Amino acid sequence: QMLENEIIPRIGQFIARWRKIVIWLDGVILGALLVAFFVATIWGGYWHGLTLKLPFLDHLPGGIYTQLGLLVLLVLLFGYVHFWIRRLTANYVSRKLLAEFSNSEWQANFARAFQKNSRWYRSLLKRKPAGWGRRTKRRLAKVIEDTNTYIQKLNDMYTNPSGSESEHPASEPLAEEQKPTPDTASSPGEKPLETTTP
Repeated sequence: QMLENEIIPRIGQFIARWRKIVIWLDGVILGALLVAFFVATIWGGYWHGLTLKLPFLDHLPGGIYTQLGLLVLLVLLFGYVHFWIRRLTANYVSRKLLAEFSNSEWQANFARAFQKNSRWYRSLLKRKPAGWGRRTKRRLAKVIEDTNTYIQKLNDMYTNPSGSESEHPASEPLAEEQKPTPDTASSPGEKPLETTTP
């Protein structure tokens, strides 16, 4: 129950914050590069209507293959910047969330979980924590169900939760009080009869 109600939501909070910052920074950097590119090409007069003609591309050896190589190089450069941002923001968000825990063991466990969910091959589109899916939920629900059943068996074995009568026999009623011995004197002034021994 702690795993489902506390740990998983906290890891999901990390993923949401990390994802938001990465997308925002990617957008800022990409937007800034595009703005700089258009300003430079427009200022240089390389646009003819909607057609862009860069004079240095015509002088590169290799023709179209060199141009494709430059395009791939730009994509790889942006990819490197993107993954650098992912790593940097993951460390930042992780430190912020780990500061909320005073228990060092909790910090170590959550640090490993945050690191696993921010690996380079983890897509930003995945909102669920790594390893948390329908199959895991079903297994966890089965564990809780089996545990509750076992606890109920223990309760039925050693306690009386239903409030039924105890199996132990009731204690015997107290013995009747002895009746007081009647006074043998006939009246208050008379003495009791004495038995004489011959």
